[in-house]
Amino acid sequence: MAAEGVAAQRGHKREVLAAVHRVLSIHLGAPPQRFLWQWEDRNREFHRDGRLTPAEFAAAYVRLPLDEYVCLVHDPRDSSPVGRTFTVEYCSGRGRAAAGHRRGRPAGWGSRGEHPVTR
Repeated sequence: MAAEGVAAQRGHKREVLAAVHRVLSIHLGAPPQRFLWQWEDRNREFHRDGRLTPAEFAAAYVRLPLDEYVCLVHDPRDSSPVGRTFTVEYCSGRGRAAAGHRRGRPAGWGSRGEHPVTR
C-alpha cells in the first residue's frame, strides 16, 4: 500500500476506522451526541451540569496539560532509520513521556507514519 501513495493509505485508514466504529457501535451502542453530566463531590453533594456534547465536556472538565506530553513514534520508512531521533510535526514536549511514566502518569504510544518527519 505504501507504493500506492498517501491518498490510498488515508482512504484505507478511513475504511478501517469506519469498520472499527461499526463493530464498537454494535457491541457498545452508538456514541451519544449529548449526555447528562452529574456527579457527587467529595462532600457527597449532588451536582448536575446539563446535557453536554463530548467536546463541551472536555473543554469544561478535562485539565490535562497536553503540552507536557510527548508522542513516541515508530516510523518504519527508509527515510527514518531505526536508532535515530527525529522531530515529528504535531508532536511536542520531547522527553517527558518516559519521565511521566516513571512518576505514575499515563503514557501513550502510537504510530504516526503519515506525518512528515524532519531532521
